[in-house]
Amino acid sequence: MKKMAVVVVAALFGIGAFAADKAAHKAPAPKANVIKVEVTDKGFEPSQINVKQGEPVELSVTRKVEGTCATAIVIKDQGVKAELPLNKPVTVKVKTEKKGDIRFSCPMNMIAGTISVQ
Repeated sequence: MKKMAVVVVAALFGIGAFAADKAAHKAPAPKANVIKVEVTDKGFEPSQINVKQGEPVELSVTRKVEGTCATAIVIKDQGVKAELPLNKPVTVKVKTEKKGDIRFSCPMNMIAGTISVQ
């Protein structure tokens, strides 16, 4: 009986070591597609962005003008609101699991753009 317990314990440790080794060699996550967006007198530029479904996407948003209501970027459907300090890029991660349009805007919803997930 003791021999069987030793074999079972050894087998469990072997499986654990295999699983840990497999996790250590897991492929790294793909790099995000970084899309530069500027807030100018014209609004968000570009205001239309196309991406692939499931692709990791980050917006690098820089506000270039003082007189604008776009002092933050809001992606309401994803619960995102990020302040946009003047002339400092801000990174915003965008979830692209499902196809369709993702709207982003200023907090007042007056200046906006669309990310089209295809």
